[in-house]
Amino acid sequence: MNSTRLCMIGAGRHASRLIYSCFPLLQNAQVVANADLDEERATSIARKYGIERSYTDYRQMLAREKPDGVIICVGADFHARTAVEVMDAGYHVYTEKAPALDLEQCRQMLKAHQRSGKVCMTAFKKRFAPAYQKARAVIEREDFGQQTLLTITRTSGHWHEGEDSVLAYLRENSIHVVDLVAYLFGPVKRVSAMAHSVATAAMTFEFINGGIGTLAVTDRMSYARGWEVVTAVGSGGICIQVDNSVEMNAFKFDQPIAAHKPEFVAGTSMSAAEQGFSGELQAFVDAIRNGTRPDASIEHAVHAMAILKAVKQSFASGQTTEVENFE
Repeated sequence: MNSTRLCMIGAGRHASRLIYSCFPLLQNAQVVANADLDEERATSIARKYGIERSYTDYRQMLAREKPDGVIICVGADFHARTAVEVMDAGYHVYTEKAPALDLEQCRQMLKAHQRSGKVCMTAFKKRFAPAYQKARAVIEREDFGQQTLLTITRTSGHWHEGEDSVLAYLRENSIHVVDLVAYLFGPVKRVSAMAHSVATAAMTFEFINGGIGTLAVTDRMSYARGWEVVTAVGSGGICIQVDNSVEMNAFKFDQPIAAHKPEFVAGTSMSAAEQGFSGELQAFVDAIRNGTRPDASIEHAVHAMAILKAVKQSFASGQTTEVENFE
């Protein structure tokens, strides 16, 4: 089988730092062209990573290149609208987070996926971080028992986006960990949420399987170092802790049973793998080639956005809120 041909839409800061750098790591795939409204930005990053052609009009790019798949990294509203357009035109699509501005936009993406039969994947990188994959493997062990408690605390520096909505902060800065909640413990049934400020909030969850969990996010901690601590507890006496997405330790009562502690330098290709960036892109390529549904599919994105909608309703009402379509 020939290499999977990909086109890239977007050449901004996030894409340039974290997406393009993964392209040389992909197996059985080639990025043949990119597009950005800023021609100089598009051509500069294309030269750096050996991409042959650049465009300022993504529609022209798709018409000329006719790729197998399209990667979009621009912004939530553009992600949703363009993903629908791209799938309806006959191309598989991968969008960066956030997948959409709201649940309704995300459902439109799901409908386009269903009618086109094309892969629609969201970049929920934590599903592809080895530490979290190994944590989930422990959770799925028979001796883990019932999933009882999941706690997540996360910060990622000061919120500079200029939006005064805590939902914007959660959507743009914390959607990865909202999805992580469901990745580790399964679908969320109901949620209760409180916000202290635009970028400080706490949520409690009840899962379909009967487990409970909490998620606390803030931007009032160190900007120089991200803080992310995840703890998962099972009724069988197993406790798992993951630190900053890369180090995992699991214990059964007092005995260590599993661990993951990579030795890597930040900014290297191994760092991209440990954070899940290269893994999620490879999963997109593999889904195209194998005709399979990837992890971090549009269905997972819909559930994450449904959780955020319930959080918004709980903020407003002060009441516990059911999550739509959780089954």
